[in-house]
Amino acid sequence: MGADLIGYFGKGPKKLPQRAVPAAIAEAERRLEWLQRARPIVESREHAAVIDLLRDCPWLDPKQLPCTAADVDSKQLYFEIEHLLDTVGDVTDLTGEQVVKAFIEFWPPHFRDTAHVVDPDCPDKLIVFAGEHSWGDTPTGAGFQLLNQAGILGFAAVLGVWIEAAFFSLRIPCLPKGESHESTE
Repeated sequence: MGADLIGYFGKGPKKLPQRAVPAAIAEAERRLEWLQRARPIVESREHAAVIDLLRDCPWLDPKQLPCTAADVDSKQLYFEIEHLLDTVGDVTDLTGEQVVKAFIEFWPPHFRDTAHVVDPDCPDKLIVFAGEHSWGDTPTGAGFQLLNQAGILGFAAVLGVWIEAAFFSLRIPCLPKGESHESTE
């Protein structure tokens, strides 16, 4: 066994549109606010409060709710939300303006863990990769963290940057038929 290359691909304009900055800040604020509310609620392990938190979850596709609140696997849901919180890092003192301005300042990223090229099919866009070898831990490189945060907080898309990452949505785990959430806690 060896180390894996863990990273993100991104594609976006060479120059980010300034007119989209207010909307990007608003999206980042919306997601940061939800994350800041989520941590103490998830730590409390109160099923009803966690289910209520999902009503305005920015990562949740409403079509993903095929089951009722009583059918949600609490343990797995806590794991899913805690993974999201751990992945984005400490959001206690962050603001949407801070994260968006940092992204704009460093776009395209020029860090030791990044590389970018002009898109041969669309010369006004860049293709960016950020990542590094890992034995399973999350990469710590500045480029990886920049794309990670921009993708999770949703503002990259508002700025016209697509970031490939599967975990930017939240999955609602349902219990097998016949089980109740009390039996899993």
